[in-house]
Amino acid sequence: MKLYIKAILFIAVVGLNLTSCKKEEKTSPIMKHIEEAVFANGAVTQRNEYIASANAEGFINDIPITEGKIVHTGDLLFTIKSDAPENQLRESQIVYNDDARNTSPSAPQLSQIHIQIGYAREKVDFDKKNLDRYKALRATNAVSEVDLEEKEISYKNSLSNLKALEKSYRQTADQLRLNARKSKSQVMDQLINKGYFSIKADKNGTVLNVFKKKGELVKKGDQIAQIASGETYLKLYVAEEDIEKIRCGQQAKVQINTYPGKTWDATVTRILPAFDDSQQSFVIEAKLNDNNVHLFSGSQVQANIVVSRNKYTLVIPSSYLVKETYVMLQNGTQRQIVVGNKNREWTEVLSGLNKKDVIVMAK
Repeated sequence: MKLYIKAILFIAVVGLNLTSCKKEEKTSPIMKHIEEAVFANGAVTQRNEYIASANAEGFINDIPITEGKIVHTGDLLFTIKSDAPENQLRESQIVYNDDARNTSPSAPQLSQIHIQIGYAREKVDFDKKNLDRYKALRATNAVSEVDLEEKEISYKNSLSNLKALEKSYRQTADQLRLNARKSKSQVMDQLINKGYFSIKADKNGTVLNVFKKKGELVKKGDQIAQIASGETYLKLYVAEEDIEKIRCGQQAKVQINTYPGKTWDATVTRILPAFDDSQQSFVIEAKLNDNNVHLFSGSQVQANIVVSRNKYTLVIPSSYLVKETYVMLQNGTQRQIVVGNKNREWTEVLSGLNKKDVIVMAK
């Protein structure tokens, strides 16, 4: 619905000295009370409204909320049943448990390398002692240089083998710990994924609408419930040509569809700076002056926002205007005047006429 809104002048007219002389109609300006108001449509709205949506596909298994229920942060809103997350979580936990056990020194892979390292160390010790013995024998020429070189090569090889096994142990242990961290991360991901099937309230609030029922199939992104957690206010739409007249603090007369025939006073509290393309209007906010009125979110609202008040001002019928800013005097001449607020019936005269002037309807 396009909310094109028109400015309305409310004028309390007690009487107007109109006279008719055959075909010529004439009148004189009069002093009367005048108000200018801007009409706006809108709805009762609550701040911090949010939609609780499904994060995964499945059937709604439980939905313990109803419209009007008060919920608190962390309260369960609904659960979605699906075997997939349970199976995936169980499988990821099995993998993690295996990977975690493999990081223990007693695990098969590390234990086997550890045993090999023990043999390699014994071999190094044996080759070192043998090399020292051959060095002493060589000093007395009891063994040849070739024999000594063979023992040196044997010692270097066993030492190199020990270092290689120790490096392999460290690399294997690092890889096993990395595997455990990765599989633990998978478990956490699956726990989060499982959480997608149990949706909880983000903050304290009131359930406004519940869109699904227990047993219904939902897809990821489907809306389940609407919740509001902030104050109630009036969201109003004002026409583009009227927005410059609106100021915070202005008073308005408000009618709400849920209370037919009743009118309340309200105050403009906020003017949003951006144009709303969907409504083709600017958006403002207002609040009822009476805090005891129970407002229903979504109720349609009509408001007349008073943008100016002139207790006593000079007015003439709008039909007597010629070319928007001229009037025809009784002597047949035209006079330019300065006009103020006007509507189809009445026009405010700021200057150019007084109460003694007589104007006639232009032919």
